[in-house]
Amino acid sequence: MATAGAVLVIDDDRNMRDVVAAVLEAEGYDVRCAENGAQALAILHGPKPGAILLDLAMPVMSGWELLDAVRCDGELERIPIMVVSAMRAPAGVPHLAKPLSPEDLIAAVDRICQR
Repeated sequence: MATAGAVLVIDDDRNMRDVVAAVLEAEGYDVRCAENGAQALAILHGPKPGAILLDLAMPVMSGWELLDAVRCDGELERIPIMVVSAMRAPAGVPHLAKPLSPEDLIAAVDRICQR
């Protein structure tokens, strides 16, 4: 079962992870972070977040590969995903372009978490 106020932030840029986490935690979200898709998959085998914020260009396992893995997993496929990247998101996946403003980030996460 997913926790509505929990967000998994996946980005290989430590500064981006830290800033996004700080902004969301200030809004009351419970934030977990991963630096690549493989690390995120390991986290996703535990308590499920209410949403995933995903960068696409990462080492080890890219955001593209993680999207495919999540879509093929019956336990994970219902978790809302938003791509947070300078790259264009795949069709049908919500996208927030970098660089981001805190206001846009909060609004987008509130929307996908239905808060």
